[in-house]
Amino acid sequence: MEGKIKFGGMVKEFFHDKSLKKEKEKIKDKERSWGVYDSNLLEFGSTFYASLPTEYEFKSWKEGLRLYIENTLSLERKEKLTAVEFGGPGSRFFSGFSNDFFRKTIGVCLADIRNENLKVEDSKSNHYVITGDILDVHNDEIFKEIRAKLDVNKIDLIISRMVGGLNQFEGSKTALDNAVRLWYGLLNENGIMFIQYNYNSINDKEDNIVAECIEKIKSKYPQIDIQLGKGSIRLHKKPGAPEELPEDTHFFV
Repeated sequence: MEGKIKFGGMVKEFFHDKSLKKEKEKIKDKERSWGVYDSNLLEFGSTFYASLPTEYEFKSWKEGLRLYIENTLSLERKEKLTAVEFGGPGSRFFSGFSNDFFRKTIGVCLADIRNENLKVEDSKSNHYVITGDILDVHNDEIFKEIRAKLDVNKIDLIISRMVGGLNQFEGSKTALDNAVRLWYGLLNENGIMFIQYNYNSINDKEDNIVAECIEKIKSKYPQIDIQLGKGSIRLHKKPGAPEELPEDTHFFV
């Protein structure tokens, strides 16, 4: 009887592992199907250039974004900085900054489909990739892992450019709204956040809701420098800004 129970347990474990493997492959296929994976600094610049302050308008997309981030984050902090890309691996993006500008960086995406050579290169530059759903704000394990790997409680740069994920987004924007509010709470004083909320489409109604929310935040807290771009938002948590966004402000709902 004991042998049969043991054998039955092994069979059950085998099929459980097989099911998990299939599910992981499905997630990897979904990640590949979005057509955009591991974007570089230029591609990020093309998304967020319209949200940059006017003094960076005449720079190239790549240099404008890089210079704004490096100049702003260097204002208040002398030590090495940390950063996270939500919705992508971040390997190519973070490699576009000045050498050793960030002490550690992380990319969070559904599946890690980097090749082995890139994993080695990332490891040398203290870059990590965590797998998980960034819109699941109740998954505390993701944020615990981020803090543990970065060895910090607060982050200096948060950026999210999901592109394909937004293009195939079928759920309510409430999830993204909740995520943005949570991510703001993760920002250090003087931290910056870039969020893409619309991909390759015109949605005047949504843009108006975002614009109204931005004006409401700016009127209450001028210490939050926040600007609307083309389907994107830039937010700078200046010294004196509140730790959390006001409860009665929502970007997308």
